[in-house]
Amino acid sequence: MVGSASRTCAWKSAPSRAAGRSKCLIRVQAASLNARDVMMARGEYNPRQKLPLVLGSDGAGEIVECGSEVSEWAVGDRVCPIFCGPLAGGAADPQCTA
Repeated sequence: MVGSASRTCAWKSAPSRAAGRSKCLIRVQAASLNARDVMMARGEYNPRQKLPLVLGSDGAGEIVECGSEVSEWAVGDRVCPIFCGPLAGGAADPQCTA
């Protein structure tokens, strides 16, 4: 999902990129468009945000590639990326872990 300068949203395909040295590439298996994403596309959440912008604050998938500096994650790990970094280090509740 891409937000554009015309303040609209559209599904678009893009070629896959290789994972950077400290990044992972994820095959997204589920995603949603939430209120934050709509606000981003409209320029209401952060008016200084450059467009076009790939939207998708919520999603889940599987790691398919890890960069050479990644040691905490591995190919095949199921992940739920989060855009808010400070929340990323919290312990998972065993009842919520699949």
